[in-house]
Amino acid sequence: MDLQEINKYDAVFRFNRAPTEGYEKHVGTSTTYRFSHPDNLGFEESPNEIAVYSVESKSSLERLLMYAKKFPDRLPLFVMSPALVEYASHGLTRMPSLGYTAVNVALQMCRQISVYGFFTSDQQGSRHHYY
Repeated sequence: MDLQEINKYDAVFRFNRAPTEGYEKHVGTSTTYRFSHPDNLGFEESPNEIAVYSVESKSSLERLLMYAKKFPDRLPLFVMSPALVEYASHGLTRMPSLGYTAVNVALQMCRQISVYGFFTSDQQGSRHHYY
């Protein structure tokens, strides 16, 4: 793969705390959307990232609202609708991962998508990340 191939795309989706810093030659430097759980609130590598949060409980929504009130300069924050997660889970035997749901979002937003570094989290019995 061309080391800057990922940077050539119109939109780059990243997840949770997946960094680019220190891994640029493998994952590029561009981030358009960062899909994350509220326990990763505040993590960003660029002020240009668009933060999209998955809210799965009342407490995670409250945490997100408190963060937005405390740090109004970090707005806007976007929240995925529970209906979107339900749509993404159609036909699955368990709740979809954040990455799986975000790929469904990309399929709705984009004419064509390319996916890098995806595999099920239970392969070989543990989660795998490049960082």
